[in-house]
Order: sequence, then C-alpha cells, then structure tokens
Amino acid sequence: MPPKKNVSMPKGPPKKAKWSSSDDATLIATLHAERAKGNQADNSWKATTWTACEKALVGSEVSVEEIAIPSVSWARSLGAGT
Repeated sequence: MPPKKNVSMPKGPPKKAKWSSSDDATLIATLHAERAKGNQADNSWKATTWTACEKALVGSEVSVEEIAIPSVSWARSLGAGT
C-alpha cells in the first residue's frame, strides 16, 4: 500500500466574497447582454454566460462560485418569467 500523502487543509473559515452594488449592476448588465445574445437556455444559463460574468467582474472580490449561485433579486431584476 502506498504511503498517505500529507494534505494540508486551509485553516479558518473560507473567504467570503464582498459584493458591492457596483458588482450587482455589472452582473445584471452582463446577464441582460448574454440573454440578448441567446445564451440562456430554458431556465438556466449557458457556460459562456458565466465566463462573460467572470470577465466582467475581474478586479472585484467575487469568485465564479458566488456568481453561479442564482438569486431571487437577480431573477426579478432580469424580469424572469417574462
């Protein structure tokens, strides 16, 4: 049996993103633009949409994981269901 590798676990709680109203506005504008390009399928977004959002938010403390979590307020802002 091979020896176990020492895997170091990060200490402390995970870092949380700091969302600003500017980040929200950037994300909503990007999602609107991506929807206009046809990058929304049924009730989800295509992978290219999340890449565009990530690029639009470069420099903020928001990570891809936080971007990909849907929010009711984003859905309302985007006029979901219309």
